[in-house]
Amino acid sequence: MIYSLAVYIRKLALVFFLGMMLFFSAIVAPTVFKTLPRDMAALLQSALFPLYYKAGIVCSVLMGLTWLIKSPRQFRNAKWVSSLLLTLVCAIVFAFCLWVLTPKLGDLRAQMSSTTDLNLQETLKGEFAWFHKISVFLNFVVILFLMILLALI
Repeated sequence: MIYSLAVYIRKLALVFFLGMMLFFSAIVAPTVFKTLPRDMAALLQSALFPLYYKAGIVCSVLMGLTWLIKSPRQFRNAKWVSSLLLTLVCAIVFAFCLWVLTPKLGDLRAQMSSTTDLNLQETLKGEFAWFHKISVFLNFVVILFLMILLALI
């Protein structure tokens, strides 16, 4: 009974996590930047991303905890170990994005809007673009890992 409930919670957390990421990446983010002026879109994204990353962390933790509800002999199963490690990596990546990348991008955005020095603005834009590319890449990696997890369950 508890094992069946754990499997159900794991699957639910996985599909919510993957669905949230795909919906946000494919529909919300592009629509926001097409519909709103750039500064307003950036403000909205800044408000949404912490919630997005927190939801991903919660899903990862739920998935990780449910992977631990197994019989002792399954702890040596390669599929189980791979699934738990992929889940752990997803949680770590989203924690990094929430507590490191998001504040860094916010600081850079604030510095860009507060300076009138054109050279400094260009430097900050380049730095912002670099950190944004890292964020996009990490999101792609998590989507890939979640698709692999979906195939494993």
